[in-house]
Amino acid sequence: MTILTIILILVVSVGYGAGPVVSKRNQAKSAKPFCLAVRRYLTPGENLKMYDFVRPIYGVYTERFMDVTRSPQKLKKWFKEKKPVYVVTYEKSYLEIMDNFPLPIYIVLREWIDHRHVLLISNRPAPALPPLSGTKPQ
Repeated sequence: MTILTIILILVVSVGYGAGPVVSKRNQAKSAKPFCLAVRRYLTPGENLKMYDFVRPIYGVYTERFMDVTRSPQKLKKWFKEKKPVYVVTYEKSYLEIMDNFPLPIYIVLREWIDHRHVLLISNRPAPALPPLSGTKPQ
């Protein structure tokens, strides 16, 4: 009877203790918090732009269609626009082009997601406060 009680206590302890551990682990791997922050910068109806980065879940979490490119020339075309442009990319991709890119690149958000840093970069400096979701950035 004591062995059964000890086993039952262990099972209950592990069951209740595993929840917070798994929750913290999933939060570190999930792109959802990052995507919700990205969404605040996008204007209504604007597609999510991605450079050298393709993850369909980012489109799902931001509720946007995606424009994806692996071409620095296409990124340059996006960055020449007069309005602020926001692009999701890997930090590694950013580091590969940052020294040779002909236009300024500003890091707006940087997040550790699933064993790598993911960035939201822009052609304009980040506003002091992120815009409210669904509004046009100033």
